[in-house]
Amino acid sequence: MHESGNLPAELDALKFLVEIDRRGNNDAVYHDCRNPDFEDYISSKGFVTARGSFSDISLVAPELGVAAVNLSSGYYNAHSLREYINCAELERTIERVLDIVDDAAQDTCPRCAFMP
Repeated sequence: MHESGNLPAELDALKFLVEIDRRGNNDAVYHDCRNPDFEDYISSKGFVTARGSFSDISLVAPELGVAAVNLSSGYYNAHSLREYINCAELERTIERVLDIVDDAAQDTCPRCAFMP
């Protein structure tokens, strides 16, 4: 649970965070979250654990105390004149995330803690 009194209490109901802002097509980056059950769950959706340098969720997840993952969005050659998005890869990630959202909506889906 978050320690800041400045955040809405509704955030305590979050089960985990998913961000779609990673290069490539199958990466899952957890930054400093070391929750093996959450990682296994995301891997079961077809993503492969990768390393990353920074993402917004690397700051948000520990503050809220929930596990988080940054998933591939099909972009390549970021911040260059040759940057592009493979729309089919992005759509595949979106479909898998919709499946994750459906799972999270179930009462049987547990809250996944951020584990440093």
